Amino acid sequence: MCLKVIASHRVDPILHRVLVKCGRTKIPSVRSLRLVDDYRSGQTICSQLRKVSSYASAALFQDVEMGVVAEILSMNRNIQNLALWSLEGPFDLLVSVTTQIISVQRFSINQYYLFQRQPHFDWMNFKNLTHLDLVIDDLELGIAGCKSLCSLPLLTHLALNSGFTEKLVPILLTNSSNLKLLVSFCAIDLDVDQMQDLRLVCLSAPIEWQEDWYYGAHGRLDFWSEAETAQQRKARRQRARARDVSIDLPDFIAATSNLRLA
Repeated sequence: MCLKVIASHRVDPILHRVLVKCGRTKIPSVRSLRLVDDYRSGQTICSQLRKVSSYASAALFQDVEMGVVAEILSMNRNIQNLALWSLEGPFDLLVSVTTQIISVQRFSINQYYLFQRQPHFDWMNFKNLTHLDLVIDDLELGIAGCKSLCSLPLLTHLALNSGFTEKLVPILLTNSSNLKLLVSFCAIDLDVDQMQDLRLVCLSAPIEWQEDWYYGAHGRLDFWSEAETAQQRKARRQRARARDVSIDLPDFIAATSNLRLA
């Protein structure tokens, strides 16, 4: 079975910039972009599918076998925005494929997929990453992964979805000199200096992750945009508080001076 071509035989690169392949979970608003839904692992890859896949700069795979993901990604080494969620099958195959896509700048994945079979996985395989949305289910792997992430030269935006965020955030804030935005999707309680760090922003998780990623892949508002806006608000609040303190200080000095004179 080959790809179903929507509308006509002509393939428009702009319309096929984002590839979405989902299994059980399908969000209505993410429509008419499941260009590879009919493809199954081991099938002959037709020229139309190769052509469409080669245009993609963003790809989302959810509830899909890893063999299918590997075969589709092998047709395009230019993916810049990649999301891999709830995948099934051998993790080794996924690691071998994703590490060859050195162009990835935005990545969304559960760290377990990369570290389960390779506990010493090196994030430097993704040295071009600028944005990373990471799910962490294991504290030991999470600590090792965060220490490795701190060495990525271009990583400026990191989002953590983990029950261990309170333990991981201090590691990242202390050791990452390039990090500009660190997003936590759960409430955390850290010391005052860490909570006031402008790089740290706490957000509610998106209601529909798939929809949020899809909007972002098309240049529309997503949780990254929301986090940057929240960061700007935090900076304004801190500047306002600093101004209030500087205004009140002369009055305080004058008052205490009068007390001494009295």
